[in-house]
Formats: sequence, C-alpha cells, structure tokens
Amino acid sequence: MLLADHHYVTGPGKNASRPRRSLLVLRRPGLALPAFSMRPQVPVLDTIGKMVGVRDVDFPEDGAFSRAFLLQAADEPAIRRLFDLEVRQQALGLGR
Repeated sequence: MLLADHHYVTGPGKNASRPRRSLLVLRRPGLALPAFSMRPQVPVLDTIGKMVGVRDVDFPEDGAFSRAFLLQAADEPAIRRLFDLEVRQQALGLGR
C-alpha cells in the first residue's frame, strides 16, 4: 500500500493556488479489485474533458456521488459492482 499527500503551488503571489491531493495505491496478490482512478470533480475542467472524450462512470441513481467524483475505469461493469450504494455513501461521508 502506498498512501501519499501531494501539495504544490501554481501561479504567482496573491494569485497563487495551493492544490492538495491524496493518492492511495493498493497492490496485493489475490486482491481482485478492478483498476480505476477517482478524484473530486473539477466542474469547469471536467465539463470540457467530457466534451473531448474523457469518460466518467456516473450513477444515474446517485447524482450526489456522480457530481462529487470523476470515476474512471476500463472495466465499467466491474467498477459498478464495486461501487455499490454503501461504498458510494462512504465516499461521500454518509456511511456508517
């Protein structure tokens, strides 16, 4: 398992932005998770991304999750099985 925080600065002076990202990489023999990436949506950039073909696995029955995250995976059926309602609620901080 690799868990890391990434911080960087863009722009000069008072216009500087300091984005923060966390990264989790899991690898374990026998762990049969489909490969995927997930990050918070960036509304303007992700709207443009969708226009140029960036694919996002959305859940029509869970608009809050779909609006909150950009979820990408080559095996969409497998990722839909993995991200059941309980997992999506945990991602939103609504789980038990």
